[in-house]
Amino acid sequence: MSRLRQHFVLVAAVVLLIVGGAFWLRAHQLDNPPALDNQAMVDGAGTEQVRTEVAYALTAVFSYDHANPAAAQEAADTYLADRAREEYDVLLASLLEQAPGQELVLSATVQDVGVNELRDDEATAVAFLDQRSERAGDEEATVSAAQLNVTARRIGGAWLIVDFEVL
Repeated sequence: MSRLRQHFVLVAAVVLLIVGGAFWLRAHQLDNPPALDNQAMVDGAGTEQVRTEVAYALTAVFSYDHANPAAAQEAADTYLADRAREEYDVLLASLLEQAPGQELVLSATVQDVGVNELRDDEATAVAFLDQRSERAGDEEATVSAAQLNVTARRIGGAWLIVDFEVL
């Protein structure tokens, strides 16, 4: 066999191995698509539970009444953990300082929560929130809208918010 022919056979064998490996890998990906790991795509009841609990938590946490500041603290104790709790404590400290003089009342309403991913005991979602603020002396309330990226984790059977980011 000539040297040129040996190189051709060797190159052809390597190419066939690479192509065969690529086909095998693609076939394996089609059998196990990553989307099937995302339970938000296949578990309607689990996804609805996340939506409901996250919406309830956001409503409680982002509502505040200067006449009952303990309710905000209780909501944080109940529905927040980790980084979300740390960030909220900073926001709450600012509110506690300013709210009594303004007689501030904040009322949060979650318009919708869309669950992006649900994997075992962790979920990511986007939440659409309206917050109405009323201050003593203001003739009209102010309404502001926000979008939040939310990470929730199932802890002790309940979905707690462990991180949030205002978009």
